[in-house]
Amino acid sequence: MSLGQQFQELNAFISRFEKLDPHTDRFLKVQKIVECSVACYKQIYEERKRAVVQTSLDSFLKKVNQPSTSIDVTSISDDDTC
Repeated sequence: MSLGQQFQELNAFISRFEKLDPHTDRFLKVQKIVECSVACYKQIYEERKRAVVQTSLDSFLKKVNQPSTSIDVTSISDDDTC
């Protein structure tokens, strides 16, 4: 199971406790403790996610060397359309 899936499961788990606990202050305190406890894993997850996106963008935007072609602009008239 991936870190993303683990965080989804954790959020669902926390939501179940929120529904069961009538004391909002207590729940918010527990939620903060849990989130702080897994912050290091959240950071790892975000770094991996950014790396995947960056790799995807790099491969998409990969520079391709194309031979240059010259165009004779003197042969194009103002009446020519694309």
